[in-house]
Amino acid sequence: MQCHLGIDDTDSQAGGCTTYIASLIIEKLGKLGAQFTDYPNLIRLNPNIPYKTRGNAAIALRFKVPAPEKAFAAAKWILRNSLLPTDPLNQKPEPGLVLFIGDRIPSMLRIFSQEALQTVLSISRARDLIKQLHLRSFSTNGGRGLIGAVAAIGNPLNEDHTFELICYRHPKNWGFLRKIGKASVFEMDSVFRSSTFNNSDPKSSRILIAPRGPDPVLLGIRGETPSSLMNAIRMLDLDEQVQGYVIYRSNQGTSEHLQTLKGLQPHEAGSVRGTVMDHPRIERGGHVFFELSTKLGSLKCAAYEPSDSLRQKVLLLEKGDRVQVGGGIRPASSTDALVLNLEFLLVEECIPVYRTFNPLCLVCGGSMTSMGYRQGLRCRKCRARVPPIPKLRVTQPRNIAPGFYLPPPRSQRHLTKPIKRFGKERRRPYRRLLEAWYGNVSSL
Repeated sequence: MQCHLGIDDTDSQAGGCTTYIASLIIEKLGKLGAQFTDYPNLIRLNPNIPYKTRGNAAIALRFKVPAPEKAFAAAKWILRNSLLPTDPLNQKPEPGLVLFIGDRIPSMLRIFSQEALQTVLSISRARDLIKQLHLRSFSTNGGRGLIGAVAAIGNPLNEDHTFELICYRHPKNWGFLRKIGKASVFEMDSVFRSSTFNNSDPKSSRILIAPRGPDPVLLGIRGETPSSLMNAIRMLDLDEQVQGYVIYRSNQGTSEHLQTLKGLQPHEAGSVRGTVMDHPRIERGGHVFFELSTKLGSLKCAAYEPSDSLRQKVLLLEKGDRVQVGGGIRPASSTDALVLNLEFLLVEECIPVYRTFNPLCLVCGGSMTSMGYRQGLRCRKCRARVPPIPKLRVTQPRNIAPGFYLPPPRSQRHLTKPIKRFGKERRRPYRRLLEAWYGNVSSL
């Protein structure tokens, strides 16, 4: 029977990782005779959710197995026995596990999943959907993870998607410095530049494949095909024990969350077109703000200091420029209305900017100055006078052109589509599983 198992919210700020729990479940399902019909789906949800952990990722496993109830019980046991204890900030994971059995994913699940990319959904709505569709579920500590688990099942990644190969650390190394040869990462990035993305940040010389927290992930390489990822990881110099790896199919690097905004609500994600209403200004902390006139009303936009190159481009905008912006909406505060935090800037039209000045003196070539209203001009140098004449007007060069602008890789969201991926978008799913898409690092 075709099964779809959704998993979410098994981590907290203190550590843990939903993909790691998924890797343990994958291994167990393999031993139970499950036949996987797709790579595990790593679904990034709305990155603006206030209670999310950094990546806001949920997992869907799609497989066929003779006894779905036995598979669900095994997944439930692993989830319950693999959670980290409450962290020092008293933050508990709120895991959710959901099982849907069937060949066709119901439209209600697909709609729920689409909304989870852009809006804030309630646990009660997820529970109502679980009840309505008679889904098997399990949750603890409030069960907020049911939202992501249902959403992951509802997104089969039928269109654009990418892949990520994630390696997991041995538990004895959790919380310690990751031992990855930095030079080997840059060498791998150079060789596989066309088939992988966001391995490093050129300006800061920082590697981006390894997280910084105490979670079980050693590294993750994102790319266009499973085979390119397998070849890329073989180039890395890893100086610590690796417990295993899994290749995921994902909506990372697709900007799937930045569909057209239908309204301006706190924590929503999306994009909107408009006209720049004022010259961008630098405010506290070095952040840049400007007002945009859109069909949804006036919208304040922000490019924060870490966005670096994007912030510099925003400063070059002029009143009247036509742009499209995408990002997440920050709630209003005591000092600010709603603010859209920029993830990208698409400049569609740059208005001409002119400089006007008085003509030069015809006698000596000196500069002319006005003597008053309708009084004509007088040369500052030779004092020659001329009757009133029109000012000269010349077009000023603009240091920004129509085009697509992003922050540097180190400041991009997981979902943000890098410029190098434009033109590589997929239009249909890729489910040809490699023979060794998960397992022990020795298979690499």
